[in-house]
Amino acid sequence: MNSKVSIISTFYFDQEPTDKEQGWLIKCGSGIFGQTYRDWEWIIVNDGSPEPYFKEFLESLDEKVKYYHCNHRGRVPALNYAIGKSKGKYIAIQDIDDVSMLNRLEKERFGLDYSPSIVLVGSAFERIDQDGISLGADKIVTDDDTIRINLLKSNQFCHSSVMYRKKTFDEVGGYRPFFKYSCEYDLWLRMMEVGYIANLPEILCQWRIHPGGVTSSKTKAQKWYKKQALSLYYMRIAGQNKKEKYLVRHSLKSYKEKSGKATCKYNLNVGKSCLLSGQYSRARKELWKALKSNPLQLENLLYFIVSRLPESVIQWLRKVK
Repeated sequence: MNSKVSIISTFYFDQEPTDKEQGWLIKCGSGIFGQTYRDWEWIIVNDGSPEPYFKEFLESLDEKVKYYHCNHRGRVPALNYAIGKSKGKYIAIQDIDDVSMLNRLEKERFGLDYSPSIVLVGSAFERIDQDGISLGADKIVTDDDTIRINLLKSNQFCHSSVMYRKKTFDEVGGYRPFFKYSCEYDLWLRMMEVGYIANLPEILCQWRIHPGGVTSSKTKAQKWYKKQALSLYYMRIAGQNKKEKYLVRHSLKSYKEKSGKATCKYNLNVGKSCLLSGQYSRARKELWKALKSNPLQLENLLYFIVSRLPESVIQWLRKVK
């Protein structure tokens, strides 16, 4: 009998994972195996790491775990490969450095069961640093109308918090290989064209920010791909579907990556999160590290200046924003 929910995880390590990274996987697994909803399978794809890391450990835990080790092709092909191996009606994304709350699958599965017209469900989430210390929870919008409006400005879903219909995923064409980064943002834009989308107000996911994460190391590339996704969305809305598909397959040029300062970006992201959550002392420390690492970056300077303002002024700025 097929499971109703397929949990999807992919990973790639070019060298043996550190003790800290192994700890992230154990914490991630604890969140999966402790789920209150039990009708699931866990599809894990090792995207071409030199060794089958975690294979014996993961497969020994439960027969629900299905582990695949394939040639290294990148995150998007790995995600599509994993979903192709899945048997569930619903797909739940789980990055192995993030953590799901124990009632996540139950809550999100109920949301999709509630109405066939809902194709995508996410949730509120908490940011944590590489040591698992809370950086505060992001404010989210929950209703379809507001999400649609805001989605045209920025991503409204944490990837590790989402569950969606596999049927809808296949219908809109899955994750598109062109989008090396921000592939999920492109998918959300296409999904909202065929059904309702929503966020649950409960915190059902912890999103880990660390120097090796895409948010810390590939920020500019993410923004560039998001702009492409939005341009293609407007093209589809204008009825130019054939042209849109042709551009994705043949004409669009990929972003030229430059080596960035991942640690600097990590400090900046952690500092910004601490400012938003009221952790002002830590915010000043992290933003000072970012500024020292790259003093010519205007964003580093501006946020550090803000962090030095009186706390009452910072609170007022947060309300204005």
